[in-house]
Amino acid sequence: NKAISRIIVDVRQNNIFVIVPIPKPHATDEELEALLPAIHKFLSNENLNFSFNAFQRQGNTCWVSKGNLKK
Repeated sequence: NKAISRIIVDVRQNNIFVIVPIPKPHATDEELEALLPAIHKFLSNENLNFSFNAFQRQGNTCWVSKGNLKK
């Protein structure tokens, strides 16, 4: 899916930002929204040193999740 291939992972010191751009077609947007919990679970399982927030929508541009380094 093209929407998944455009995910941006921004790593800055003790934080990871995962940015998922919202696709223009409405049907694709709904499919992507349904996949976000699975993406969140995958991120959490693959990065055990970080705790990730649930994805939050940022207007009409993207979904964002922030991971903080566990202490």
